[in-house]
Amino acid sequence: MSGPIVMMMLDSLADAYVQRGDAPYFQSRIPDGNYVSLKSIFAFEGIMAAVITGKWPDDTGVFARFAYGPSESVQRLNPLRALNLVDKHAYYADGERRDSRQNFPAVKAVRKLLKKYWITGGFNNLTPYGRLPLALAHYFRYSMILGAYDQTLQLAGYQTLFGLADQLKKPKFYFYGKLGDAKCRLEQAGNLNDYGIIFIHTWSHLDTEGHNFGPEADEIRQMTRDCDTELSQFLPWLETRAEDASCVLFADHGMHPVHSTIDVGDLVTQAINGEGALVFVDSTAVRAWGTEAQIERVRTRMTGVDGVQILAQSDLEARRAYFPSHEYGELFAVAAPGHVFAPDYFVGWDLRKGMHGYFQDSDWLRPALLWYGPAFHGNSITPKNMTDIHTLAESAMILKTGETQRA
Repeated sequence: MSGPIVMMMLDSLADAYVQRGDAPYFQSRIPDGNYVSLKSIFAFEGIMAAVITGKWPDDTGVFARFAYGPSESVQRLNPLRALNLVDKHAYYADGERRDSRQNFPAVKAVRKLLKKYWITGGFNNLTPYGRLPLALAHYFRYSMILGAYDQTLQLAGYQTLFGLADQLKKPKFYFYGKLGDAKCRLEQAGNLNDYGIIFIHTWSHLDTEGHNFGPEADEIRQMTRDCDTELSQFLPWLETRAEDASCVLFADHGMHPVHSTIDVGDLVTQAINGEGALVFVDSTAVRAWGTEAQIERVRTRMTGVDGVQILAQSDLEARRAYFPSHEYGELFAVAAPGHVFAPDYFVGWDLRKGMHGYFQDSDWLRPALLWYGPAFHGNSITPKNMTDIHTLAESAMILKTGETQRA
């Protein structure tokens, strides 16, 4: 009986980490399979959508976590918006003060209530994943595909890998978290050989700490080795449960050392005061909306800044990230590898020592991709970017079931 296609998204496993020997077990599997470093795509949250559909951001409509859309923003219902009357500069959308001062007890109580009952309709994800100035949050809708990906059978009309498993009448499995917890879940999943796809997204702490320490730090090198040791225990166990499994182990991005922080606090302040363009700062991108005059002022402000490039429509089209309705930005200013913008929605003013970026290729930013197993024997596909991961997995799923047709 043929085994499942096992896809493991190893968050932030850069090819550079593999090449310098920080993942010896991962590297030991390369001779029996195929290995490449990938060129990432220009997208923030759109990468996972590209992997599960094989389509680019301008097809799926999934590019970044936040998009412009006041009428669709749950923040227009957030009771914390009353804090704007107190100090519209001071608070994030989850009620935290941006200056780190202790909140009033009443505010803390409201925040606790919001977290417990999800009154804001999902914007509580701002707490673990990032924060927006409260005075601007109601301009944005949360555009990330929410929920477990195994519930996403179609995305923007395109079949996902999980939808393909459904079509092939095969069970599917999705897990986000630590490998030890994934093992516990899989032990309860029945016969793994029956599954069409097992998708595990793990190592998020390697990404988080990569931002804090930078990819050259001893702490990250040790953490990578620890993650690799985890993998060396998990994969052999999984392969005893699913003897003919075929594996696709990949990262979504690498991690570049940061040597320059570009201060765009004046643009954020002007936006909060209603004196300039609306801006969203995404670590390696500043996106702006406004009148022609407001956009031109942002363009003038960012032009000539070291490490910054303003993207023309042709640039966005070439990267398959042009959205005619401008929900993701009327102006894109992007930072070259090694540069980041601050403050951003993710960490405010905290300094970053490492950052992944998608606009410009570099050895640091290239993610690792390893694939092996019986479903890939004779496979002639040579992946170059993130959408090709889908091509690998899709062809293997069809091959292993003997199917030749799909909807």
